[in-house]
Parts: sequence; C-alpha cells; structure tokens
Amino acid sequence: MFRNTNPILSVSNVNKHETISNARANPSGGGQTTHHGFDAAEFRRIDGLDKEPLVVTAGRVDWERLGRKAYDLFVGAAGRAPQAQFAVMGKSHDDSTEYLTAIATSNITFTGWLSDDDLLRWLSRGEGYGRALAEAMYFGLPVIGADRGASKELVEHGASGFLFESGSDESLASHIFALYEDHELRRRFGKKGRDFIQRKANYDQDVGAQFYSILTRLWGC
Repeated sequence: MFRNTNPILSVSNVNKHETISNARANPSGGGQTTHHGFDAAEFRRIDGLDKEPLVVTAGRVDWERLGRKAYDLFVGAAGRAPQAQFAVMGKSHDDSTEYLTAIATSNITFTGWLSDDDLLRWLSRGEGYGRALAEAMYFGLPVIGADRGASKELVEHGASGFLFESGSDESLASHIFALYEDHELRRRFGKKGRDFIQRKANYDQDVGAQFYSILTRLWGC
C-alpha cells in the first residue's frame, strides 16, 4: 500500500523516515510532516503556585505501553533518585500497574485516572510523537525525553530540556537529579521550551487545516 502512496503524511520526521524505510517505499510526492497539535485555548495556565519538584509521566498504563512508554525505566529512575518525588498519572487498564508497583520504591505514586480538580491538587504539591512533552513545554515546564524518536524534534538537549540515553534508567535519573537540584535550570529550560512551542511548533493552530492545506496543494485542488 505504501509503495503506491503519494505522498506520505506523518506526524513527525522520525515517523516519516521509518514509514518510508520499513515499507521500502519511494512515494513520488515525497513525505510531508505536520506535527500533532492541541488547542491551547482549552488549557488553563496556573501561575504563582509555590510548587515542590515533582517528576511526572502521564498516559494510559497497560502491558502494551509499558515498554513503549518506558514506564519501567521511569520506575527504575525513581529508585536511583530517592530524594525526588515521582508520579505515574494515567488510568490502568490491566495488571501492569501491579507489576510496576512491585518493583517501585517508596518515592513513586501511581495516581490512576485524575479529574481536573485532582490534577490541580497535584500541581499545587509540586511527560509515534511527544504530544505530552509539547503540552508540558507550552506551560513552561522543564522536560526530559528519550534520545531517539521524535523527542529530538521538540527538545534541544541542554537548552530547553534533556535527552536521556534510551534504555538507561541511570541516564534518566541523572538528568532528573540535575533538574531537581537546580531551580534556575528548571526555569531556563521551561522558558526556552515555551518560546519554542509558541514560535515554531504552532500548537495553537488548527492541525486539521494544516493537513487540508497540504492535500489541496499536492492535488492541485
């Protein structure tokens, strides 16, 4: 199917290259990338909170995503950084959470599904494509992503966040510790990341309209 496709539309450059490579495709229209977006108007920015450092990963929790979302690495990193507090925020859909809980240290919490009010309480005590990273960056939060995949299209290592060595909980923990210990670094990363999202990533624009524009241009409509 991909070999006869013209063109291939992808949500990241990594996704585009992997699709073309794995399908051994050579689409005559090439590949087009339009990043996932979100409606910034639906998010509330909460300023002025005196937040304690809290390391968060968010998303659905199940066996299929355990490795892909690196929940096991996140739990391992918590064990290497006992001075920090960690939270896995997301609804559990099977017994994978029981496995993670069994290997977790006391400084990590599995919240399950959270309402907006519950999320706000957590904030006042204290994430194919990295949409969760983009959302966090939009709110000026320092982020850490893996050094492979689409995270590299969002995070400039050492400038707007950190990229940890994929598969290494030691690498992840070292970057978490660096941010945990340095308030000014967290502030600087947060500002740089927010500036990037607002200036380049166009997350406040209609992604559907961007796809429509690409299709009409390619098909001469």
